[in-house]
Amino acid sequence: MKTKRMGRISAAVLSFSLLLSGSAFAEEQSTPNTPVISEKKLPLNVYFSEITPSQFETIHALTTFWNKAGVYMSKNTNGNQGVVCGEFTADSTDAVFLLHTLNGGTTYNVSLKYDNGTLVSGHSTLQVGSGGVFTNLTIGTKYKFAVSSNDVSSTGGNATFTVKSVNTLDKGYQLVNGDVYDKHGNLLIDMENGFTPDGYTLSPDFSVVYGDYTTEGTVSLRAIDIFNGTISVPQNTDGTQSVKLGSDFSFTSSEPDFYVEYASGTVAGVNFGLNNMTTGQAVKWFSNVQADKFNTFTGAYNSSRPGDKFNVKASGQGGSGNVSVTVKILQ
Repeated sequence: MKTKRMGRISAAVLSFSLLLSGSAFAEEQSTPNTPVISEKKLPLNVYFSEITPSQFETIHALTTFWNKAGVYMSKNTNGNQGVVCGEFTADSTDAVFLLHTLNGGTTYNVSLKYDNGTLVSGHSTLQVGSGGVFTNLTIGTKYKFAVSSNDVSSTGGNATFTVKSVNTLDKGYQLVNGDVYDKHGNLLIDMENGFTPDGYTLSPDFSVVYGDYTTEGTVSLRAIDIFNGTISVPQNTDGTQSVKLGSDFSFTSSEPDFYVEYASGTVAGVNFGLNNMTTGQAVKWFSNVQADKFNTFTGAYNSSRPGDKFNVKASGQGGSGNVSVTVKILQ
C-alpha cells in the first residue's frame, strides 16, 4: 500500500479536515465559499480536480453516460438533501461530472458514491457551469452522483448535467492503479494518493508528448531562456528522479509558448516535466526527447491566470549522465 508524502500532502489533509468541519458535500451541512478553479485536492483514493466549461469541452470522452440529462435538485438545508443522478459503471479510471444549468441557483454540491451509497469523494459550492474530474476509479465498479444546492429556492429547481469517462490515451498516457504509464505500458510517474512525488496533482489538461514527435529546425529568436547549459540528470524510474532546470517563471501574452531541446549528452533521451506551481498541477510531460531534437508547447499562457508560476524538471531516459539542454519561453 502506498503511503502519503508529507509537506504538500499534509497541508491537503488539514484542508480536508477543515472542509469536513466547515462545509459539505451533497450529503453534509454546507456553507457557501468561493472555489478556486483546479486548486482543490482531496487526499482520498479517488481524488478531484475542478474544471472550467472550456476545459470540459476539450476532454476526450471514452463514453458519454449522460448528456445534458435532467434532474430536479433540492435545496441543501442540513446535509441530507443530495439527489441521486448519473449512475454509471466505470470503463476508465477517470470520470467527469458537469452541471450545465440550474433554475434558480448559481452553485451546487456534488459527491461521488459507490452503488451501495458509500461516499467515495465529493465537493461543495461549485459554480453552475463548472464541474470536476474524479480520478482513480476502479474499472467495472458501479458509481453514482448526488447533488444539491445551497442557494436554489426552497422548492428546488430543474438542472441538467453530463457524465462521461475520459480517454487518457488520447493525451498520450494511461492511468493504472492511479499511476501514470505511457502508451507503451512503461511507468512514468508513481502517484501517491493522487499526487506526484513532488506533491502535484495532474492537470485536467495533462498530456504526454513523445520523443518521436520532436522535430529538428529553428525557432523564433524572440525568446527568453529559462535554462541553457549542461547539467547532470538522474535516470527516471518512477517520476521521483529529476533535477530542476533554471528558476521559476511565468508565461505572458508576449511569451505564451514553451520550448525544450536536448542538444547532446550521454543519455539516450531526456524527459522534461512542466509544472504549474500556483495550482499545484503537473501540466505536461515531454517523454524521451532525443539528442539534437526539440519540442514546443503552443498556447501554454492562460489569460485568465496570468500570474501563475511554473517550473521545469528533467530526467534521463534509460540512464543518467550529463546533458546539454535548453528551455525557453517563446513569442
